[in-house]
Amino acid sequence: MGVTVPAPDLPRRVQQHEVDAMRRSLAIGGALTRSDTERLIETCGDLLAERVRIERVLSQLGPAWGGTRRALNDLARIVRGPAR
Repeated sequence: MGVTVPAPDLPRRVQQHEVDAMRRSLAIGGALTRSDTERLIETCGDLLAERVRIERVLSQLGPAWGGTRRALNDLARIVRGPAR
């Protein structure tokens, strides 16, 4: 009982509803599929890298509004990901 892997055109990052389903699977069966485990590890790596980028942008915030606007735009790009 694992979570379905998304089609190639969909993001591979694990979504919240999938985390909930994986928790239920672990409670029932005690194991995740290799695919689910790989996706979780990949998602954790992505989130950690994203956090580092966000922390860098936040460290640039200063009292001037110009820097704040630039930082907010950078954060928006990080969260949205690459343009499609």
